[in-house]
Amino acid sequence: MGLPWISVFLTLFAAGSLLAVTSMPPAVIGPRFYRVIITTAMFLAVIAVLSSGVLAGDFGGARTWAAGYAAALAVYSMLVRVPLLPTSRPLLLALAAAGIAVAVAGLPDGGGIWGRLLASPASAAALGMALVAMLLGHSYLSSSNLSFDLLVDTCRVLIGTLAVRGLVSAAFFIPESGVLSSWMSGDVVLVLLVGVRYVVGIACAIVLAWMALACAKIRSNQSATGILYVAMGFVVMGELVAAYIMGDKGLAL
Repeated sequence: MGLPWISVFLTLFAAGSLLAVTSMPPAVIGPRFYRVIITTAMFLAVIAVLSSGVLAGDFGGARTWAAGYAAALAVYSMLVRVPLLPTSRPLLLALAAAGIAVAVAGLPDGGGIWGRLLASPASAAALGMALVAMLLGHSYLSSSNLSFDLLVDTCRVLIGTLAVRGLVSAAFFIPESGVLSSWMSGDVVLVLLVGVRYVVGIACAIVLAWMALACAKIRSNQSATGILYVAMGFVVMGELVAAYIMGDKGLAL
């Protein structure tokens, strides 16, 4: 039994957050930042399970795996707070890979195996990097000793991640453009959604990330952070639309 598209989106968001935070050097950013991301990922995974239908007794298949994944993150988030277990980057990568695997298993059969295997990690990485970059910018308000080089590098990684996400999406959009066009011709809402997915979720998000990078280079932290807040919102909107189209139409956008 598969997962609803919103549960897939939330699971990818959780896994992507864990994946993205491994790009942060623990000795520089500190363990508190890691704990915040791990806790956020845990809440996203729990919401993914609650939105999957398990409260109505709808168990089985990928829903069971999603529940197990949320439970594993809940245990880990408690252990790193004690801390009984260190914030191990290899373990975080393993948990991120497990979350992506759960999301792939919960996706519909449409879109082809390559669509599920390539679009899912790209979506997770885009969501995770957008969140981590935004929270990093916010961290400068309470940690004045943080180097601005870290924010500059993170903005660059965000731009690269969004560019890769756009290329992966385009690689599946172009072959399926005829099928999608036939659907869009009779569905104005779908036209708007596809526009949001590419114009807002990728193009505008990349422009905003570039603007944040420019601000970080001149040490204008408040401007960079504000822009990254908007960029994260745009990325979330784009990936929400992509998850919906994947779940409803079976197309990996």
